[in-house]
Amino acid sequence: MLFSTVSDGVATTDALCGKTCGTNSSTQNFCNDPSLWCGSSYVNVGGNDTYLNCMPLQGDCRTITTSTYIVCFQNESDCQNRNWTVSSSGREFSAGMKCSAVGAKTTVYGGYNMWRCGPGYYNTKGTEFTAGSSSSSITCNLCPAGTFGATSGLSTSTCSGKCAKGSYTSTAGQTACTACQNGTTTSAAGQTSCDATCANYGYVNAWNTATWNSGNTMTNLCSAKNCKAGMRKSSTTCAPCAAGTYMASSAHTNTACTTCPKHTSNSGTTVSGTTLYAGSTSVTECYLTANSGATWSDTTGEYDCPTENASYTN
Repeated sequence: MLFSTVSDGVATTDALCGKTCGTNSSTQNFCNDPSLWCGSSYVNVGGNDTYLNCMPLQGDCRTITTSTYIVCFQNESDCQNRNWTVSSSGREFSAGMKCSAVGAKTTVYGGYNMWRCGPGYYNTKGTEFTAGSSSSSITCNLCPAGTFGATSGLSTSTCSGKCAKGSYTSTAGQTACTACQNGTTTSAAGQTSCDATCANYGYVNAWNTATWNSGNTMTNLCSAKNCKAGMRKSSTTCAPCAAGTYMASSAHTNTACTTCPKHTSNSGTTVSGTTLYAGSTSVTECYLTANSGATWSDTTGEYDCPTENASYTN
């Protein structure tokens, strides 16, 4: 039996197959095979075998083949009375729905089931419809590690997306990502562990708790709670004290370091102390000049010369 497709998508017989279909076979002489009623890339949404309404079959359209017609649905919103119940193997179903077919929104069909994969799972079919008490062959796959599946009905292996930088999932089938803590982060999005450290890791005494948000964004990632000695607080990070300053306190939130003491000579000239390096932790690291080598002494409360019995003059 040969079929040819005309402009409206209806497949017509070039040679009658000798079977009758429906109650109006004298008008519509098609075989009782719903897949043949419409041409390639079309689907019948007319509702019965005597009224063909062939609509273009879109890529995301879900079809149901019943004993009398094919119905095409696209979205969950095409169906009323949705009441999802967890089935098995990650599947969810909603039974006994009333659905409107694509291209025939005024026609309501009753008694359909809708199947989909629950959170943490995906299937390339997305949502699948079945007629009557039919069960679905849909197979639900776990969302891979490094991704998360926050909603039902996911249809790609990326699920709801890769975990944002600074978060991860170490096992498959997760519905949310986990935030990296204590100065750790990830080298890129979609990681299965915290494989990197924050840029200011060595400067921080304690970290704020990082949080992964449902929009796949991060709060307080690499955010310093307080700083180590020799560092100052700068917004959410810590930075070394500049040369000529120091910070003796540890676990602090001070934004300014302490300036090294000054020396006033007998002639009244004032010289500022400095430090050899940035990040000094004590006043004892302060000295006057690189040439003099005079360093601050907490004992004497003044700069002491490095040579015994020597004196420093400006």
